[in-house]
Amino acid sequence: PENVGSLLRTAHCFGADGVVLSPKCASCWNQRAVRVSMGHVFQLPVYRCDDLAQYVLEARAQDGFHAYAAVVQGETEWLDLIEPDPDHKFVIVLGNEFAGVSERVRGACQTQLKIRMDPTTDSLNVYVAAVSYTHLRAHETPEHLVCRLLLEKKKK
Repeated sequence: PENVGSLLRTAHCFGADGVVLSPKCASCWNQRAVRVSMGHVFQLPVYRCDDLAQYVLEARAQDGFHAYAAVVQGETEWLDLIEPDPDHKFVIVLGNEFAGVSERVRGACQTQLKIRMDPTTDSLNVYVAAVSYTHLRAHETPEHLVCRLLLEKKKK
């Protein structure tokens, strides 16, 4: 619940237009999630989605979003080398810290991104990663930002 609350607060802070949670994510209405969000859960649309891969494909096809999967390994681009386009709507899919983003959802995304880290570190807390990825567009004014954070929670 704390990560969900932190993600909501971060998403709203950086001007995202919504957050999409997979069915296994904690509820955004959990008391701890609401508290940690500092009330931002009431300021931002939050959706539940049964099939994140399908959601990503529809966001790409119907709404023109570019889809990024946040990953730790594999064929990726470095977050710090991405040149943000002010007219570019995007979704960022984040996985849980243990399992990451599923292969199916990664396959629905056009780009896989990772954050430069010390090679002896295997991952970041999902909230910290969300801050890094949403900061990708933080220099833009909120009215130009159309970003959705998607959080996929899988069984270990």
